[in-house]
Amino acid sequence: MSQSIKRVAVTGGHGKVGKVLVPYLKERGYEVFVIDKDDPLDPDELMMKADLEKFRPGLGCAVFGG
Repeated sequence: MSQSIKRVAVTGGHGKVGKVLVPYLKERGYEVFVIDKDDPLDPDELMMKADLEKFRPGLGCAVFGG
């Protein structure tokens, strides 16, 4: 029986909370996809550069998981 991959997207993955949350999730077996307005911190990071404030003004965060 195969184990399903735990995937999560973290908005603001390079911010104060994201810098702690991303490694925490990775250590627990999650595949983490970072969405941030800054450039990737690691060249192997799964990441999309985007400023969600431009997409939806006032959006504080978005949470996805599966």
